[in-house]
Amino acid sequence: MFVVLIAGGISAVVSYLSPEDPPPQIVAPSSVRSISTGEIIGMQGGRDAHAWLGIPYAEPPVAALRWKAPRSARPWQGRREFTEFGERCPQISLLPGDGGKTIGDEDCLKLNVWAPLFHAKKIPQGNQRRPVMVWIHGGGNTLGGADLSIYDGALYAAEHDVLVVSVNYRLGPLGWFRHEVLREDDASPEDNSGNFGTLDLIEALNWVQRNIGYLGGDPNNVTIFGESAGGSNVLSLMASPLATGLFHKAIVQSGAFELMDVDRAENLVDDAAHPGGSYSSNEVLVGLMRKDGLAVDRPNAKQRIKSSNPQDLARYLRGRTVNELFASYDLSLGGMFSIPTVFADGYVLPRETDTKVIFSNSAKYNAVPIIIGGNRDEIKLFTSFDPLLVETKFSIPVSIKDPEQYERYGRFGSDMFRTKAVDELAGVLRDAQGPNVWAYRFDVDDWRNLGFVDLKDLLGAAHGVELPFVFGNFPNPGRLLFTPSLQDEYDLLSTTMMSYWAEFAWQSQPGFGRDGEEILWSPWENAGAATPRIMVFDTAIDAGVRMTSDRLSVAAIINRFRAGQGESSLCPAYFEMFRDAPVSNDLGCER
Repeated sequence: MFVVLIAGGISAVVSYLSPEDPPPQIVAPSSVRSISTGEIIGMQGGRDAHAWLGIPYAEPPVAALRWKAPRSARPWQGRREFTEFGERCPQISLLPGDGGKTIGDEDCLKLNVWAPLFHAKKIPQGNQRRPVMVWIHGGGNTLGGADLSIYDGALYAAEHDVLVVSVNYRLGPLGWFRHEVLREDDASPEDNSGNFGTLDLIEALNWVQRNIGYLGGDPNNVTIFGESAGGSNVLSLMASPLATGLFHKAIVQSGAFELMDVDRAENLVDDAAHPGGSYSSNEVLVGLMRKDGLAVDRPNAKQRIKSSNPQDLARYLRGRTVNELFASYDLSLGGMFSIPTVFADGYVLPRETDTKVIFSNSAKYNAVPIIIGGNRDEIKLFTSFDPLLVETKFSIPVSIKDPEQYERYGRFGSDMFRTKAVDELAGVLRDAQGPNVWAYRFDVDDWRNLGFVDLKDLLGAAHGVELPFVFGNFPNPGRLLFTPSLQDEYDLLSTTMMSYWAEFAWQSQPGFGRDGEEILWSPWENAGAATPRIMVFDTAIDAGVRMTSDRLSVAAIINRFRAGQGESSLCPAYFEMFRDAPVSNDLGCER
């Protein structure tokens, strides 16, 4: 069910975060720079910042380079103009009227840079170079791109004197795919890993190390930050030994991290010894062969795979078009389709799959200062499109069927998400690396009341709604979510959050914010029930910005659920949220 909710919810986010009026593509002579691959020229945006858009950081991962680790971009001759975003990596469109078609291009490994307006002859050198913030977009590792107007980094560059880099990386089965026939004896461990999306991000960080100094940035002061899957990918970079030394700080916004066992990523579901997942690479291959008429049924497809020459199967897989490959997945529920993603391959990422174990020893991961947080009502983005919980017309929610049940479902699901993604992980990191871990909760829910439905109840502080505040880029007042009369409140809170994010990039701690006028953001502490440990971001008309001692645990959430359980209709919510919890007879729920 959650796939349905995510697909619908992300569709709404894509709609309201889509670029409206792209910045004027005016070439700026003052932006001419020479980087390792050649001379570039960008543009000057409307916020007194330089921007270079769509710079290739790797060769196009096409033909023989599909399902290979990225190769560094090749040099070019002459000056190249970079004033347009690169194509998104292939994905399923969620925009109205597109009918779920495939969009994007495999030649997508491009990045964008925003920098303060340095004169070409006065680019900072040495210890005068500015901090760098590398943004990793979300979208379940199957959707999204760095081209959304909400991710524009000009405001950070102009007001906080930092450089912002945003990155495209391979998505879906082009980004994470393992099969034994694709592994070659003479290939590198990276090529054989299957973690190509992760390797793209590592290559982008290598590009930053090689080039950001030419643009005034400090390669020794790099902060990686991301939201949702982007936040998960930040954690994967912390876990990867190949990313060691490529970044120095991390910010995780609503990102839960899990590694998949390689057997589950590759094997058939009916493998007796080590069963695979529903969309493992072998299950995909079975589906492809049946769709192409190469096998009459599943047993025949399995036999064909077993008896085929591995090189022939590899050529067959590499010869599929993106549309053919995507058609092997269940796309009826939207663009965030299920794929095995981020593998415990033992080289790019650890063989261990337990997140707590991975981050329990600072000598075994890239231990850097970190901010980690989430939104108070995370899953309401998804429940707001669930037909079991809301009435919809033309796929648009128009009312909540049972407000009390809706709120309980949202509260339990959101608290469970936060426990796993924030509180438990912050506790593990604090024990492992000391007092350089900070946590937050985003509480803003001051949205429009549309009459037929109040968005404060429907969405609250849902997944993704903090993004405009983090970048200072708000959709125009005509957009559905934001109340025009409260824009001053939104701007004030955005200024505060950006100040903390920028100070963290500069000084490795959020402290009192970049302007020195915010309240002190104290590190996470495990000891003391009344110890302030988490920063709450809220508008002044509600409770405002404040530190709190609030802390959640899985056991407390389950106990609260048991105490409040009164109707069997909540049993599906229990099993969806607490899959690993023991089933107790006093719940009155049966699987």
